[in-house]
Amino acid sequence: MNNFFWGLIGLLAMIAILASALAIYARSKPLPTVQLRAQPGPEARGFHHMKGGAKCVLPLGQLPEDGHEMLLQIIRRTERTKEVFDTPQGHSFVTRSKLFGFPDITRIWIADGHLHIYSSLVIGRSDLGVNARRLEGWITQLFQQSRSEIGAEASPACVTPDRDIQTHVA
Repeated sequence: MNNFFWGLIGLLAMIAILASALAIYARSKPLPTVQLRAQPGPEARGFHHMKGGAKCVLPLGQLPEDGHEMLLQIIRRTERTKEVFDTPQGHSFVTRSKLFGFPDITRIWIADGHLHIYSSLVIGRSDLGVNARRLEGWITQLFQQSRSEIGAEASPACVTPDRDIQTHVA
């Protein structure tokens, strides 16, 4: 019984050491500069699930008034999210996972009459849909916030995204 107890303590200590090492690695790994400044495709409007992330392309004409700035404010208020670049070519944010601090990079830019929002992981191969859910949440907040600001008497058509985007944020 005594050997089992010490074996269990040793196993738990090893797991704690490995978890700590993983958290230290995730938090200290330098962020890839290329990914912080990238403007990856696809360019077609709509919601695009991608390996390790997601991208949403919204026509500017379908955004609420000041929609771009409203979205930036929503993202800035997101837990564990920090803006790392703010340039004329776009904005870059890093959101870290709660437990280990794995970084995800979000890029936002305007090109060809569209707002592009791209979010992807930095470490690993799969984000298990976390980036897509985060983008959907932000877009949902954007349109809900704009509806509440303009009041009930306004036409919802002026702040409702296309059907192809609605299916992903409903």
